[in-house]
Amino acid sequence: MKFAMPFPANIRDAILFPRMMAGLAGPAIFAVFAGLAHGAPAPAKNYTMPKDLPAGWEEDCAARGARTIHRGGDLRMIGMPVGGLCAGQLYLGGDGRLLLWDIFNRVYRPGLNGLTYETPPVPERLVDQAPDQGFALRVKGGGREECRRLDRTGFADIAFSGEYPIGTVGYRDPALPVSVRLEAFSPFVPLDTDNSSLPATLLHYTLTNDGPSPVEAEVMGWMQNVVARTAETLIPVLRTNRVEAAGGSLLLRLGARPWRGGESTTVEHADAAAAVYGPLRTLRDYGEMGLMLLDAGPEDRAVTDLPDGLELGQMFAALRTGGDGRARAAARETGRPMLEFHRAAASRTVSLSPGQSRTISFAVLWHFPNLSFKAWEKDPQTMPQGRHYAARFPTLGELAAHVAGCHAGLSALTRLWRDTWYDSTLPCWFLDRTFMNTSTLATSTVYRYKNGRFWGWEGVGACHGTCNHVWHYAQAMARLFPDLERDVREHTNLGFGLNQKTGAIRHRHAAGVVAVDGMAGIVLGALREHQMSADDAFLRRVWPRLRLVMENLIRRDPEQNGLLAGAQHNTLDSSWHGSIAWLSGMYLAALRASEEMALEAGDRDFARTARAIFERGRETLPRRLWGGEYFINLIDPAKPESVNSGTGCFIDQVLGQGWAFQAGLGRVFPEDKTRRALQSLWRYNFTTDVGSFRAANPAGRPLAMPGEGGMVMCTFPRDDWDYERAKGAGRGAGFARYLNECMTGFEYQVA
Repeated sequence: MKFAMPFPANIRDAILFPRMMAGLAGPAIFAVFAGLAHGAPAPAKNYTMPKDLPAGWEEDCAARGARTIHRGGDLRMIGMPVGGLCAGQLYLGGDGRLLLWDIFNRVYRPGLNGLTYETPPVPERLVDQAPDQGFALRVKGGGREECRRLDRTGFADIAFSGEYPIGTVGYRDPALPVSVRLEAFSPFVPLDTDNSSLPATLLHYTLTNDGPSPVEAEVMGWMQNVVARTAETLIPVLRTNRVEAAGGSLLLRLGARPWRGGESTTVEHADAAAAVYGPLRTLRDYGEMGLMLLDAGPEDRAVTDLPDGLELGQMFAALRTGGDGRARAAARETGRPMLEFHRAAASRTVSLSPGQSRTISFAVLWHFPNLSFKAWEKDPQTMPQGRHYAARFPTLGELAAHVAGCHAGLSALTRLWRDTWYDSTLPCWFLDRTFMNTSTLATSTVYRYKNGRFWGWEGVGACHGTCNHVWHYAQAMARLFPDLERDVREHTNLGFGLNQKTGAIRHRHAAGVVAVDGMAGIVLGALREHQMSADDAFLRRVWPRLRLVMENLIRRDPEQNGLLAGAQHNTLDSSWHGSIAWLSGMYLAALRASEEMALEAGDRDFARTARAIFERGRETLPRRLWGGEYFINLIDPAKPESVNSGTGCFIDQVLGQGWAFQAGLGRVFPEDKTRRALQSLWRYNFTTDVGSFRAANPAGRPLAMPGEGGMVMCTFPRDDWDYERAKGAGRGAGFARYLNECMTGFEYQVA
């Protein structure tokens, strides 16, 4: 996908890569871990970054422009998350289908299935545990009746627009008098985390009669019951479909129970890392699914057992002959054992005069409470269990009643947020790319457990533990849903992840090394979280522990001159040695943040200590590490074998300044040198064709394709350092491949 496309408009983007998440960071453009590094011949010296930019490109970038509409071949690879935050994963495809049903609590690891940014999956390969589910339109008028699926098999003229959190799909056909406009989203209301975290997707179908005569139109939705699929080859399971009332709406409720086996029936968890036994009700994918026709009316119909093999017209006919929404209060139940996954369906019929529009709204719901990551969290005290949404709504019926009762208000607030964001003089492409990152929170990158704890991969199924040296790049969640970030600071970073004796924080909290950039990011994040709080209660709770963290960092600055020394593990997965501009810059920003918090907490002695070291560092760092065009590193002569970018032009060199601005801390690096460093990154690291750079510098993973523009992590324009020296020797050498890569999260912090 070329960056000309504004939304994460590619199924490729649904396959997540570690660190591209950074900043919620990537533009929700996440690629999978692309396998082992290629061979690593020495790159060409002084490689010239081509910038094939057309005349007037700056004016084009600054122009307001218009929203991007996708049609034709683009639609096949479009995907946009439309589920609730931390509630599982469900994507809207470019033609309106629902894809990537990762709602069943399995550990989804796309990278292990050979899916990469270079070789992305097509939608047909992403069905896995997905149910047979869809929507269709029936139109009757002018003496004829026609049925169409609301996807690319039913309409040739489809248009998609993605303005997160709302995806819009339009369906037209000159041969059909009715056009359809779909709005799909989960409620998204900044500062209202609970109502933005519902395991629910709303689908509003607006039908318009474009013809000269009255018509009758009906929209049908259906869903296959795939509850407890992991048990299907082990024990008989009875899947049950019911139709019932839920807060004035019509609910199809799909569940399961043991078949003649009772509650004592036990099965092996088929997708667990190790054999785990328990009753059916403890299975990861035991729970309920639902399809709800909102705001029930007299023309609603439902069936609980739609036979397989029916054509579309026969499905509509089955609803007319066998479905009766008026009987919804009397629950009906059918079931078959084991491999039978029968479907339920519901529809609404409306009459449309010429030019008239009517909206028919559905909700897709899910309730699978048994989340467990025992294979990833080894410490029993930190082992996350259960879904947070299930703690709020013990049953799918309670969830459905909540959605039925407040969907109109939440939909209005979601549209208000979207409209407010786009009511701007800023360019449309810029608004897209600076907000679409937030959609990461509605993917299987992140989870919220029963006790409220937030947990995240670096990318779906890759690199666990809300890793602090990656997640500190994130900024969006803290501004939109600050309670989630406060939870990460207080209960993860400064909770079980903190060594109360030393002040060290392991980068994966339950395990792992201490990463100095991650520790500094935690301190800076804590100030940001305090600033996003209504009072000082959060700061007063965490300050004593934050001081321990800062004291640990200060001990890594033996001269107390603002420059870290010794082994400095960091987000590039190796320990660098020497005076390193980007790591010490983060340390200086953390000193300023800790000074501000110490003053508010009444700890004036520590505030004076932090300020004194900061002032020395603000003078020492540019004096020692300014290389004339950009900031460089001074190598520890005792550790020449360690990875280090040396005098290379490194993408994160002024990251500490960006963080300082996020927290309102003023200047860490001199302004003139900061500007010059950024200009050098543009000159030496940015190219309009990453492919040509990769051809000359093949080490690393293909995270951008030929013809795509991007900023490379590190280049070596000087003669006193090159990639071969940057590799060092020993175990860390392999991690220097990162320097040749193009990762979105790092690009965003530079921007």
